[in-house]
Amino acid sequence: MATAALSRPVKEAAELAWMRQDAESGSERAPITASIVHDVACQRTAFDVAVFVRVLTRRGSRRSRSAP
Repeated sequence: MATAALSRPVKEAAELAWMRQDAESGSERAPITASIVHDVACQRTAFDVAVFVRVLTRRGSRRSRSAP
């Protein structure tokens, strides 16, 4: 997963990580695995990591607002 995330633009990598997490969690909310975030953080610039986290945070906040 981390390799796939690292070979894509940072926003696309975050979306990919989110979709993977969503598929694995089923109907339950599960956090993005720390290993994916760690791998991205080690291989990307600080700015890219900030964008990655921002995209994930926005996706999470949209999901929270739509949950019953």
